[in-house]
Amino acid sequence: MPKLLTAYRFDKENFFYIGTSSVMKDANDELLLPPDCTTLKPTLQEGYWTKWDGSKWIYVKKPTSCAEAIAEGFSCISNGPNPHNQEVKAILEKLVENEKDKFKTNITENFIMTIEAIPEKTFDELKDEKIQEVRNKTKAFDNQLENKEMVFKSSLGFLVDGDLKSKGNVEGCIEKLKKEDSATITFMCGDNVPRELTLQDLETIYLEIINNGENLYQQKWKMIADITAITTKEELEAYEIVFTQTDFSKQ
Repeated sequence: MPKLLTAYRFDKENFFYIGTSSVMKDANDELLLPPDCTTLKPTLQEGYWTKWDGSKWIYVKKPTSCAEAIAEGFSCISNGPNPHNQEVKAILEKLVENEKDKFKTNITENFIMTIEAIPEKTFDELKDEKIQEVRNKTKAFDNQLENKEMVFKSSLGFLVDGDLKSKGNVEGCIEKLKKEDSATITFMCGDNVPRELTLQDLETIYLEIINNGENLYQQKWKMIADITAITTKEELEAYEIVFTQTDFSKQ
């Protein structure tokens, strides 16, 4: 009965499969060994791929950083089914996820995936981003129905919401008081305390909501001017975008 031997398989790139095959010798005692197998047992090492070089197993270190993957020229086929290819893809994607502010994956028209460094932004680009951050903040003041940051202290001595929802509520209360000819109306203020407010109180709050919005825009233009005037990256990084709601109790 022919003796069966264990053979260890490798893929088209000669990387070891986690698996074995059984092979035998023919009538002339020649080993019937497929071209993608060897009877030499590999020794697996943590953090390394095992690769057949034609006569022995060698070990290829798995990259542990994006810079290392780039330096060693690691790549894979983005949609390739090969197990080793899939492992390389998973490693490259994980490395990029850990350093996504500095590196990204790139896939060519031939579906070859590699890692490449994200070009460092110019000083002007960083300034434009900072200015856009200011613009986005003010857009939120304008467009968000509810904005928890837009709470200011009224000259009446309590907190008031200054967002679009509150502005609409104040308008509605003013109209209701005028129609019903009532002395007061219950109004939920910014500190979540209901208060009985007069028509004059509501009109005061309404004007303060408008003025608070205008003050926020004044801050916007000042910040943009400040950022535009900055001349160093260190100053730009240190510049904080902080909007201050108006305290009408001090006016």
